[in-house]
Amino acid sequence: MEKPHRELELYGYSMVPRGGWRFTVAETGVSFQSPDPGGLAYSVRKHMDANDIAYPPDFKEWFEDELCRQNGHGEPWCGPALPKPDPAWKGLSTDDLARFVRTVKYLAKSGFKIVRRHVAEERSRICAGDGTTPKCPQNVEVFGCPKCFAFLAVIARMVRGRKTEKHNELHACAACKCALRLKVWCPNDILDKAEEGDNVVYDKRCWRLKPDADPPA
Repeated sequence: MEKPHRELELYGYSMVPRGGWRFTVAETGVSFQSPDPGGLAYSVRKHMDANDIAYPPDFKEWFEDELCRQNGHGEPWCGPALPKPDPAWKGLSTDDLARFVRTVKYLAKSGFKIVRRHVAEERSRICAGDGTTPKCPQNVEVFGCPKCFAFLAVIARMVRGRKTEKHNELHACAACKCALRLKVWCPNDILDKAEEGDNVVYDKRCWRLKPDADPPA
């Protein structure tokens, strides 16, 4: 069996739609039903093995795509397959989380002072690219990181809902693991304190390597 292009993905194995999940093996017409997609996948695979039915090398991706199609469920159960994490992203470590906490602490001590809009806009163009210069290779998209997304509500409050023109093109910094939508608004002196003692290696054209030209608002 040729591996199909996966278009749909199962978003949560713990979320059960009304009536559970059903899967029919096309080659035999045999149907399976279960509230547990993982158990259903096991039964389907065992049945296909027993009947010498070929399936793609990446059974999980194929199974999820087919399961979503057969059951016709959209969000929150199924939806478009999410891109794979950027190889530059190495995940969050304890040190990364501690750095985020320090950033929040120092911002709070400053009264949540942030840089002026034109500074944040200039920074965001360096991170996301501006048509004449390419996107920074350390500006990477992150998927499948619950801890990362849990911070987004906190970040929105910290910058008081402000967004740069490149807001949707700002993701995570692979160097420091910060959310760039927050970081472009943070004064460099606060970031210096938060990163003190850490070995954070930025891209050579990063705005973090230059002093703030304008004081925070």
